[in-house]
Amino acid sequence: MNTVSFSQNAIFYGSGSNCVCRLSTIAFLLSGIFPAAADDVYFMADALEKTHSTSQDIDLSRFERGEQLPGTYRVEIWLNENYIRTENVSFVPVKGFGLAPELNRRVLESFGVRVKAFPELAMLPAEVIITDPGAFIPDATTRLDFDKQRLDISIPQSALNTRARGTVDPSLWDQGISALLVNYSINGSRNWSRYGETQEQFYTNLQSGINVGPWRLRNYSTATKNNGKQSFSSLNTTLSRDVQFLRGQFQVGETSTPGDVFDSVMFRGTQIFSDDTMLPESMRGFAPIIRGIARTNATVTVKQNGYTVYQTYVAPGSFEIRDLYPTSASGDLEIVVTEADGSVQHFVQPFSAVPVMLREGRIKYALSVGEYRTTKHGALTPSFGLGTLAYGLNNNLTLYGGVLG
Repeated sequence: MNTVSFSQNAIFYGSGSNCVCRLSTIAFLLSGIFPAAADDVYFMADALEKTHSTSQDIDLSRFERGEQLPGTYRVEIWLNENYIRTENVSFVPVKGFGLAPELNRRVLESFGVRVKAFPELAMLPAEVIITDPGAFIPDATTRLDFDKQRLDISIPQSALNTRARGTVDPSLWDQGISALLVNYSINGSRNWSRYGETQEQFYTNLQSGINVGPWRLRNYSTATKNNGKQSFSSLNTTLSRDVQFLRGQFQVGETSTPGDVFDSVMFRGTQIFSDDTMLPESMRGFAPIIRGIARTNATVTVKQNGYTVYQTYVAPGSFEIRDLYPTSASGDLEIVVTEADGSVQHFVQPFSAVPVMLREGRIKYALSVGEYRTTKHGALTPSFGLGTLAYGLNNNLTLYGGVLG
């Protein structure tokens, strides 16, 4: 079979001064005479050079390999199969790998990379170009799908600042409106005896407060009436506010110390202490951190007593699960890693928690200064200072201690 090879963009010049025609037209006319199979048609790389009187070296080998020219392209950025944003990205050629994006430390931080966990990356100036994140972050890769104008970035889950379930960005926290609060409870009784005696008892519980901006004024009082005798007691009065960057509360007035390390005592003074309610529910209490390695984009399932308690999707590389809801005080967790190719990994993580145990990396603190307070008349009321600190070292060990003077 005879074949005709041509380029649609190539132009033939005849010997006459006006003899010019497009080869595509000639190919059309000859197709009936010399039919060719579709797979026999190819592009003549030197056709572009022949359109000029002077021979030029035009390298088209990049396109023959399916690669593209370096430059700036507007692409969709996807991180671990999750869409991030669309923007212009500069690409440079990398031998054997096509085009690589020009990134930097600041861009990686915007993607949620835990830069401080990688010393070499953390020491780089913010604007230094990074074309291969894998040089700093193990198992990190990038891939450009030119046809779809899509840049896929794969970074192991353990290298990212993952958001715990139920987390609300502190910038969205609201102090609420100014308000006056009153909560009360009243009960009483009147008893008559056969001898004509009458007994009356009344009890009132009053919890009131005022909210103004970030400040919270609270009072807890009780009133009793027993056979005509009346008494009123103010159990405590406090003025408090949030300290967001410390995830704690500042409090002044008549209150009680936390009872995590020492027994709780009533006092009149000032204290600052960590507040668990400022954490998402998935980070309160104790639960172990689960670590593992995925070979591909995988599904990680955590089971306890045959029930699924957690499931997530991770990128290739190491992963960490830090936001398990607190479960029973002890037991075995079964972890199942299902890879993209269908293979499955199983491993078991046993754990046991005592009341003072904290999650790995969690800090709990309290600092109180004031005067001991008691309801006993004539009892000593010494001044004192108290400080406690607890730190979750790992899944098996929590360090804690305190000072009381």
